[in-house]
Amino acid sequence: MFATTIAGIPAQIDVTYYVPGEAACISGPADNWHPGHAEEVEFLVFDRRGYKADWLARKITPAIQEALEIECIEYMRELASDY
Repeated sequence: MFATTIAGIPAQIDVTYYVPGEAACISGPADNWHPGHAEEVEFLVFDRRGYKADWLARKITPAIQEALEIECIEYMRELASDY
């Protein structure tokens, strides 16, 4: 869980699902090729006291969603680099 803001309101984000991206592989025999995939992330929104905040999640616009997904991915990458 990490702290952020949503529409200027303090919030906490809990990443509930994360799949690292995979680059496409188009070398070698064609039957070894695969398209790869982008990173996937899902999260829940909590208020700053740690209570689930559906009211705050409703303030998420497409632009805020994209920014939060980037924050989540960066957070998960940082966690992975610690290991």
